[in-house]
Amino acid sequence: MFRAIKLKDGEEILLIVRQTPIAFSTQILVGLFLFLLPFFLLFPLFSWGRRGIIIFGALVIGAIAFAIYQFIFWYFNCGIITNQRVIDIDQRSLFDRVISEVPYYKIDDISYNVKGLRQTLFGYGNVVIAIRGYRSSVTLRNIGRPAMVQELILGVERQVRGWDKAGERPMDRVMEEMDKLNPVERKALAVALKKIKKDDEIENSL
Repeated sequence: MFRAIKLKDGEEILLIVRQTPIAFSTQILVGLFLFLLPFFLLFPLFSWGRRGIIIFGALVIGAIAFAIYQFIFWYFNCGIITNQRVIDIDQRSLFDRVISEVPYYKIDDISYNVKGLRQTLFGYGNVVIAIRGYRSSVTLRNIGRPAMVQELILGVERQVRGWDKAGERPMDRVMEEMDKLNPVERKALAVALKKIKKDDEIENSL
């Protein structure tokens, strides 16, 4: 969907979440006011002749540019939940974008919060994903149905990690050890796994 995001082998997008339009209510009202303003001043401006027409056109173009900027900010500021990781795209301005991602095996805790009267009334909030071994976290802000998003991430996390009957996560240690390997060791491991898979396929075909 975004050129900045390249999906890995076997990776599928499960859900894309964006900030609810309620969180952009101020920007929407400002944009609507800027767009309607030149039409309220239509007759006075046109009475000024060419100068008034130029001012009218400049006001309309400015309102449209403001609306396009806000739409870009809303559209690209989103969270992407896949079957392998959670990606947070923070579009801070037209030329300033920060992309954070958390593989499921690195997730330490997932919580959501609904603060204030507006979030409570309209049912939106923030989903906070704490990263294991780091003090920082990834936050999906002002999204609708945060409890549902939390449950989705928790469900995929359990599947990916392979929780056993005792509630332990045997894959965590394996993934953590793989992170410690250097590129040469990772390549050797990949070659070995491919050889094992190929040997199993030959044996099963006999």
